[in-house]
Amino acid sequence: MDKDTLWNKIKKMSELSTLPEVYTKIAELIDDPRTSAATLASVISRDQVLTAKLLRMASSPFYRASAEKITSITFAVAILGFNATKNLVLSASLFDLFHDFEKDFQAVVRSVWEHSIACAVGSKIIAQYIRYKQPEEMFVIGLLHDIGKIVELQIMPKEFREIINLTSDNGLLIKDAEEQILGYTHSYVGKLLGKHWNLSPQIINSVEFHHSPEEANEFQIPVSIVHIADVFSHTLELGEVNSKIPILNNKSCELLELKVSMIEPILRELKREWKDAVAFLFPVK
Repeated sequence: MDKDTLWNKIKKMSELSTLPEVYTKIAELIDDPRTSAATLASVISRDQVLTAKLLRMASSPFYRASAEKITSITFAVAILGFNATKNLVLSASLFDLFHDFEKDFQAVVRSVWEHSIACAVGSKIIAQYIRYKQPEEMFVIGLLHDIGKIVELQIMPKEFREIINLTSDNGLLIKDAEEQILGYTHSYVGKLLGKHWNLSPQIINSVEFHHSPEEANEFQIPVSIVHIADVFSHTLELGEVNSKIPILNNKSCELLELKVSMIEPILRELKREWKDAVAFLFPVK
């Protein structure tokens, strides 16, 4: 599938054509300087299911940005701030998507999401270790980093099966197998979806360059955080197993001033929090 056809397919996909309406509305409100916390909370509260998910996520140990238990949407907005609330809504909304797949692909989808959760948790943990100002945003970026694989699964399942077979038979990284079969990678596909969804440039850049942080001209710190979290998640085989581990970019470690002494505790914390996060965010039905 050439790139023009891919772009047109993404725009026309019913499941992926737009983000949930409530997220779109919230993003618009946050961009409006006249919006108050009460107004934002009232919009979220109209969706009872989303409200319940948001409160659970905001109070969960792997996401919590406040030591206080968050018991209302108004309190969540006040404590977390507008952008963190928007990121939480996006996280909660993502798990309502991408469920209608062929039976043969359900295990693959599950593994992709479990790995994405690992990268989300790892990105947040690394951000906290290096004292990055927005660890909750890094959680969302980590969650989205492989969204292109889900798009490939949905619009080109035959090619995706060939990609998986090629990685298994030849020990390739999935991005290298994608280049051979498609001529582009899931990072490129994810970038297109991010643009279609009108996500922030920081998120789009991190999705596009998480395998090649040296190519990122902007947002090098978040790109490097996601890159390292992705490598750590593969190293621990969290989610996607039996896949080749990407090479860690040493310049990313230098940029973040990530010390060798930090790596073992980060890996330990990542493994522990990932188990809780998977059970919480993506339970077996």
